Amino acid sequence: MKTKYVAAFLCGLLTAVLSACADAESEAPSVLQAYGRGDRNAAAFTLEELYAHSDLILRFTAGAVTHTVPPGTDRVMTVMQPQDVTAYKGSYQNEPLYTPGGIMPMQEYAKLLGSIGLQGPDTSAEWAEYHWENAPIIRQGDDVIYFGEYSPDGDGTVSSTYFTQGTFLLHGGVISVTKEQIDEPLFDDFSARFGTSVSAEDFLQAVTALST
Repeated sequence: MKTKYVAAFLCGLLTAVLSACADAESEAPSVLQAYGRGDRNAAAFTLEELYAHSDLILRFTAGAVTHTVPPGTDRVMTVMQPQDVTAYKGSYQNEPLYTPGGIMPMQEYAKLLGSIGLQGPDTSAEWAEYHWENAPIIRQGDDVIYFGEYSPDGDGTVSSTYFTQGTFLLHGGVISVTKEQIDEPLFDDFSARFGTSVSAEDFLQAVTALST
């Protein structure tokens, strides 16, 4: 895991809210929700910057999805093993791909926190759900465009570029402007290029053009 990613975890603005979702009609489990914010001093403001700082640019279907908690933090990250990968920069060699946020069983989450010496949360909730601004939660089967950076530690892992900025979730083959909220550094560049939404094909065509 990159040092700056751990720093981003530690300096992120975190607000935890316990959501009582155990509704008698829906019988939904209770969820501990938490939200974090990325580091504005380490962010891309243009697609060119995002491209330049990425070692890999991929489109894939999320295959097996697991979750972890990086050392020294209480934040959940999703670990993806992609399927049907197409590379637009770099050469993918079956490395695990990390992206911020995720949902995991509370008991598993509390056990991971205990293993790294952190006090666990209220385990009356059944699920721990972490969101980082503008970084989508990825589930198995999702259609994803991913900008990633190799860890300088040489451990073979790849993390989302600029932590919160490199993962794009497609809905019906389209990236929506909801991925780029008004407070997101890339918003102005994204909206100037594409408006409120863009197809995966047009987005990747624009990305590929940056290599020339």
